[in-house]
Amino acid sequence: MIRRWGILLIGLLTIVGPTAQASPVVKVGTDGQIHSSIRTAISFTYSPTGWHTGTANEHDPMAAVSLVKLYIADYVFAHGTELEKTLATEMLQTSNDFYADYFSTKYPQAIRTTLRLYDLDDSIDTGYWGTMMTSAYDVASYLEQAKRKDSPVIEAMRGVKPVAADGYKQDYGTSVLPQVVGSKFGWANVRNSYNASASFGADFSVVALTIGSAADNTADVEEAFVEGETFNATRSVDGSPPLPVLDGATATIPLRPPTAMDRLRTRLLPNAWKASQLQSRRIPRRVKELTPSVVIPMSQPAESTTSVPTTAQPAPRRG
Repeated sequence: MIRRWGILLIGLLTIVGPTAQASPVVKVGTDGQIHSSIRTAISFTYSPTGWHTGTANEHDPMAAVSLVKLYIADYVFAHGTELEKTLATEMLQTSNDFYADYFSTKYPQAIRTTLRLYDLDDSIDTGYWGTMMTSAYDVASYLEQAKRKDSPVIEAMRGVKPVAADGYKQDYGTSVLPQVVGSKFGWANVRNSYNASASFGADFSVVALTIGSAADNTADVEEAFVEGETFNATRSVDGSPPLPVLDGATATIPLRPPTAMDRLRTRLLPNAWKASQLQSRRIPRRVKELTPSVVIPMSQPAESTTSVPTTAQPAPRRG
């Protein structure tokens, strides 16, 4: 029976004074992981102690879309001119692709330098920002390290605009969680095919990458956390990392067994690239020239993490 049920793990926590920050309460199963739809990878870290959890696929390289602008901006803030730093801030807040193209041309080493600096081992620098791969875990790890450094990237994320440069709303996914103070979003050219969100609060960082729409990204994030609940803590009484709490009592959370649709998605996911190409062919020629087809992100085989394609660069991802 225990295999079919998860537990919202509970710890006795030492509560600090009125200056304590708060974190959303994450649901974890008996295996210590977040259980969400197969379409989404989620990673969560509690900053005061470094306690971490995520979905089973949180280390899978997936399309970075505009979350890669975090990595680009990190380099620009360290090495760019004052004007470029201003543009990097705008790039993060409005997800402006033009600035990403400019920085990638002037600083082609930016992404790989950031990956090395922050030990983002799941990520793959393809040589072009629009096709870069990263994992939910790597983005969450980056946010945690950037917070500790008081990086300008973190400050820029606090001022994210409600609407991006291309008109896409930036109000979904991890940004809906309580206590979030900064976010970055990303989406594919075919908007409903892929969406990503990354957010932080004073005491946590959380990332969600979804093969699906912005609404799917939000739904899967909301399913992974207890609605409206937060907790304040710095450590557990026994010294172990603090765990989310609900009124000091243990709560059992039923884990939804895989549905027929989940199993079907598992079989179909390797063919997602072909599906995206078929979808793009249905776009009228005039629109297609402005909105290139999207690459649906997939988990990469182990051997692909060490080899970077040298073929012509696909059209840039939007968002």
